[in-house]
Amino acid sequence: MLEMLLNLNLSKELITREHFNKWKRDPITVRLHNDLMIALLEQMSEDLPESIDRSIPLVHQREGARKLAEVLLYWEPIEVRNDRESENED
Repeated sequence: MLEMLLNLNLSKELITREHFNKWKRDPITVRLHNDLMIALLEQMSEDLPESIDRSIPLVHQREGARKLAEVLLYWEPIEVRNDRESENED
């Protein structure tokens, strides 16, 4: 996992609202969002073990997965966010 992070392409190409909206509506993106939500809901609906020693780490894992899903589902590039916020200020 760390190796993958070290090899990320961190170039900052300008992303317009149109690019972002097209990406959000793309069938692959929609499927990804749906599959992520299904996986999260399945994980959240599983019963916790009766053992506190085993259930506490699972609760933390679920919370981490929930937070990650929230970031992924509501993420938008900073350019798009700034554009939207400046439009709302006018």
